Amino acid sequence: MRRFGSYGAVLLAAGLVVSGCGGGDKGGDNAGGANVKTSCSIAYLTATAVPGKLVAYKSTGDESKLPVEDTTLKLAGSLIKDAKVRAIAEKGKANAEAFNAALAKKDNAARDKAIVDAKPILDEYKAACSAANPDLNGAIGYLEESLASGTLPEPVAKAGPAPTSAAAPTSSAAPSKPKPKPLPVVTPRGTKVKLGQPVIVELVKDGKKSLAQMTVTAIVKATDDDLKVLKKDSLKGILGVFFVRADFKDIRPEGTPFDPAVPSVDSVYPEFEIGTADGTTWTKMITFGEFKPCKDSASYNNDGVRKLCTPFAITSGSTDVRAAALTGLEIGKTDSNNPLYTWTR
Repeated sequence: MRRFGSYGAVLLAAGLVVSGCGGGDKGGDNAGGANVKTSCSIAYLTATAVPGKLVAYKSTGDESKLPVEDTTLKLAGSLIKDAKVRAIAEKGKANAEAFNAALAKKDNAARDKAIVDAKPILDEYKAACSAANPDLNGAIGYLEESLASGTLPEPVAKAGPAPTSAAAPTSSAAPSKPKPKPLPVVTPRGTKVKLGQPVIVELVKDGKKSLAQMTVTAIVKATDDDLKVLKKDSLKGILGVFFVRADFKDIRPEGTPFDPAVPSVDSVYPEFEIGTADGTTWTKMITFGEFKPCKDSASYNNDGVRKLCTPFAITSGSTDVRAAALTGLEIGKTDSNNPLYTWTR
């Protein structure tokens, strides 16, 4: 099979198909509803900056970590293409700056005002973005809860020392703490594995890093029932629609508190391509609106595993799909010639 880099692309919606070979559509902001979804993804940390900090504070009680980072504040800008979402992000930025200023002056009244003002901004963001990405609703629930008191939430109580029994023998030696399990090593870029085998991926966002485990679990052909939601005319010339399904799970050090600024499997959007037996590779098909037979989930809906699904439409040549490659971890930012990882049958 040729290396990934020569491919065809299909843009498929409920009633629209555009196919071709060459550059391919990477799912950027030209793809209708993808414009809003991409803008919402970029705006998330800015529009939810203050409640995000309160969620982290509730876990740690560390006031030194309350100020919103400069890297987060810079996210409200020209990268957010949707004007409505950009305006919400700008409100979030202004509120976060007021929150930071109040913290610097130790002005609790101004701090609490910023917390109260964060609620309508979060409501606007939820109204603008939940339709484009329904999986946001679960995460936003935690953010809404952090704002409920209108001031700093009460940190989670830390367990005190366990009571000792009068009959228990005493010892001057402190009890030994179990050593945390070592974190796995990142799988070298360019590695090829068999379908169903996991790789360890490094996530990087705003200068912060984390680890995740990714496994392409299946490459399956869509059934007639799967395609019922599409208009018949939109399927003309398509030889087959295929789904690449993958599991994506965070790997965190034991005892690490939740930090919304650290990248997670819910804050990145993996990009895949497939390769067929004749050496052709295909980029994903772009769907407008919700395509229920093949959609991503959130990790908090599946016991910590984010379920990914990417659809592909093949319009010529072989329909014997032999490989799926991870070509990037952000929407529109892919490298077909140098995939991060490849899964083969």
